[in-house]
Amino acid sequence: GFLIFNAMDGAGAYYLTVTELTSSQDALDGEQVRAGGNVVTGSIERAGLGEELRFVMTDGNSSMLVSYNGVVPDIFADHAEVIVTGTMRSDGVFEATELLTKCPSRFESAEEAAG
Repeated sequence: GFLIFNAMDGAGAYYLTVTELTSSQDALDGEQVRAGGNVVTGSIERAGLGEELRFVMTDGNSSMLVSYNGVVPDIFADHAEVIVTGTMRSDGVFEATELLTKCPSRFESAEEAAG
């Protein structure tokens, strides 16, 4: 049982909501965490090509400013559903080391099309 539990520990793709993260002691202690939410419309700022990307992320209840330096996914845009991995800085900005964008479905199911 212990071996199965240990093997499954890192297998899940669990992430915190913005509300959970901003109220989490782990985030305040500089622990690396994963959080998910949506990009707030009009909040995306780029310092330049290959430079810092800043945006506000929300779960509908709380929001936080995210700072990221790295490759930006092609489908990153306003309203995009994103998952960020990183740490919360003492100034309240989430310093992301990884930025993932969930791919929106471009196809309707047969039931939706018939509806």
